[in-house]
Amino acid sequence: MRVKCDCESRCTALDLAVDASGSTAITASVGLGGANRAADVRAVQSLLNDVRPDRGGPVPPLDVDGLAGPLTNGAIGKFQRKQSLPAADSRVDPDGPTLQALNSERSNKGADPDRRTREAARLATAVAAMPDVQLAVQRAISLTEAAIDFAMLGKGLTTSSEPFDFVSKHFKFEGLSRDRTLADLAFIKTTYIRMRSVLRGRTGLTGTLIFGANMFDIDPHPGGSPSQAKAYVPREDGEGLVTSRIYWTDAVDGHPRDRFTYLTLHELGHFVDEEDPSLEIVDHGYAFFGTVLKLNHELRMHNADNYAMMAFDRTFGRARLVALYPLLAAMPA
Repeated sequence: MRVKCDCESRCTALDLAVDASGSTAITASVGLGGANRAADVRAVQSLLNDVRPDRGGPVPPLDVDGLAGPLTNGAIGKFQRKQSLPAADSRVDPDGPTLQALNSERSNKGADPDRRTREAARLATAVAAMPDVQLAVQRAISLTEAAIDFAMLGKGLTTSSEPFDFVSKHFKFEGLSRDRTLADLAFIKTTYIRMRSVLRGRTGLTGTLIFGANMFDIDPHPGGSPSQAKAYVPREDGEGLVTSRIYWTDAVDGHPRDRFTYLTLHELGHFVDEEDPSLEIVDHGYAFFGTVLKLNHELRMHNADNYAMMAFDRTFGRARLVALYPLLAAMPA
């Protein structure tokens, strides 16, 4: 299945550190070569025990004893490999991809175990997030229009550099010619306008609403999607999938509405692109892994997370964005 996407424990009473987003936090690295402070090790052991075995959880569950021995280190490495994380180094770092993935699995495990209930709640949350997605897309359009005005006219009584600087924070326009800048800003604006059209939906010849909330569906292949994929758009029809849908996977269950908002923005980037390589929007880097921050301008122009990041950041603020993806704290304010 080719897609565009962004993928039983014993009960132990623990006093675990929790950050502002409600996720378990650690103060230093845990695992092979880590600082292995006892409280941090217990936090990681507890998180690992909350991962289902089919998604890389330890069998049998770990003893939550605060000791980073071979079993704990091995369980970290096994989880990293199963989740296809950037590094399978048997170490969990504060705010790193492994800790984020572990917290994601805990959120997912907290969802209702009944599949029908989970799937209904999944679609309901996606639909409930639609007004936030629509607002974010509209604000991204207005922001890009103001950036275009500044690029054309320069700073004056009716123009400000702030919108352009904000867009550049996400797309790195530094050093580009005026003509290239205007062309690429127009591409960004067109992408968001296409998103807006899809979100508004339209009525087909049979009277059926096309797109809008109707574009959401449940992943028909549970367990068959990449482990980190929480939503995806198929590259072609087939295997019970159609390219006119955004499919939500089991991995998103239990996550907050902001996650659905962000992921809808991300998947809309794939949804509205074209197959021509010069117009395609793919996944060159992810906010989840922090790799999005290493991309140059050309790659950002064709990276779905950059469109999601800018729209979400502009509408809901940096704090809520970083709460979803802590590695984005390294992004300039």
